[in-house]
Amino acid sequence: LKVPSATVTLIRQADVSAKEAGVLKDLKIAPGARVKEGDIAGSLDDERQRLAVKTAELNHRIAIIESTDTIAVAAAEAAVREAELEKKRLEAAVAISGKSAESDVAIRLAEKTVEVAKLELSRAQKAKESFAASVSNAELTRLQSILDQRTLELQKAGEEKDIAALRPVMDTAAVAEQAETIERAKLLAREKQRLIEVAKVNSEIAANELETAQLMLQRRQITAPFAGAIVAVHRQPGEWVEPGAAVFRIIALDRLRAESAVSASFLDRLREGLAVRIQSKEQTSEPIQGKLSWVSDEIEPVNQQVRIWVEF
Repeated sequence: LKVPSATVTLIRQADVSAKEAGVLKDLKIAPGARVKEGDIAGSLDDERQRLAVKTAELNHRIAIIESTDTIAVAAAEAAVREAELEKKRLEAAVAISGKSAESDVAIRLAEKTVEVAKLELSRAQKAKESFAASVSNAELTRLQSILDQRTLELQKAGEEKDIAALRPVMDTAAVAEQAETIERAKLLAREKQRLIEVAKVNSEIAANELETAQLMLQRRQITAPFAGAIVAVHRQPGEWVEPGAAVFRIIALDRLRAESAVSASFLDRLREGLAVRIQSKEQTSEPIQGKLSWVSDEIEPVNQQVRIWVEF
């Protein structure tokens, strides 16, 4: 099957525009220049956006520090442990004061010393009555003073027992109060932990903001969408550029397309990928190898032909 003629067109061609509005800061290309895919052909004024990237970087660093600073959490947890230890101490104090309140040893001991003092005074008084010279008045005064002292000690022991009976109540109240202190300390620890979790989320937000700022900076660059040749430059440095306005035109010459038409009677012999040879009209060079890339599903009603594309 031979096709007498075909129209050669470009497969890839593009009028490349800026993605953002701004002043064209520099342009690194000229008509005829060859570029590779991704090459920076020019850029818009980006001073403001660079400052935005630096600010986002600093905010991100601050967010990372805040999200990894566990000192406050550790301090709050230590406060909980200290409060729990203090509660145990107070509970021990309750047990001790309870035992002290139940004990009447001091009163019984004081009562015995009073009895002893009374007996000693009574014996001295009887002795003096029997024989006046046997006990001096000074000795009687001393024994009376001892009895008075022992009596006061008994009264004091009674008062101390009454006070000791109140101490378990006070210590129990202190334990309850310490329990509340522990709960407050636990709540504070949870709050500190919550702040860390919030800081981690803020860190992710800051990372996204940094990525966005970097992306916006990249959008200030005008890059080649594919490898090819620059055939026209429409803007010059210093000009204001709007998004969508063409800055330069690029074409790719590595792959071309030959467009033609054949009789619909050959449809059963046409399939995509079929090897094709292309020969110039002058036939001064070797045929170029290509392949059938597309066969139209539509048959022209006038000439009963279908359009085909051959890439080479």
